Amino acid sequence: LQRLWQNYVQTAQGNPLAPLKPEDLRQGVKTITKLDFDKDLLGWMAGEFSAALIPNPDPKASTFGWGLALMVAASDRRAGEETLKKLNELMAKEYKYKVENRLIGDRPVTEWISENGALTATHGWLDGNFLFFTIGAPVGSTFVPTPTTPLNLADTFTKTVPLEPT
Repeated sequence: LQRLWQNYVQTAQGNPLAPLKPEDLRQGVKTITKLDFDKDLLGWMAGEFSAALIPNPDPKASTFGWGLALMVAASDRRAGEETLKKLNELMAKEYKYKVENRLIGDRPVTEWISENGALTATHGWLDGNFLFFTIGAPVGSTFVPTPTTPLNLADTFTKTVPLEPT
């Protein structure tokens, strides 16, 4: 994630049509979270990452039809935990979210729940130094605990993704 951002910054600097100006994102993160985007967030996100939209597994639990999930391998888990602690405090004090610790399967997670319950975000750690963060529908239960069926064998995946390129 860190390298992707560095590459984007280099490309966007000379491109007036870049959809997102790096300095605008940095300032937005600073304004909303009081954190330095490069140092406090990307500083410990030097590993692999993935992002996915996951269908809502329980439409009764949320009005969102999907959840956005981000996973990143932390290069410094301790720094990641400190950042999450700051964000948890900020969400509770500044934005009046209810911050709750609970379990999904055997994994401890933290949820941020808006005052009216309309928006929920969840974060926690997977095996090793993999952080996950979800927002929208509560989709953490789709990958925590680790599913017994690998993705490439899951029915939905095999029906959606062709076996061979055409």
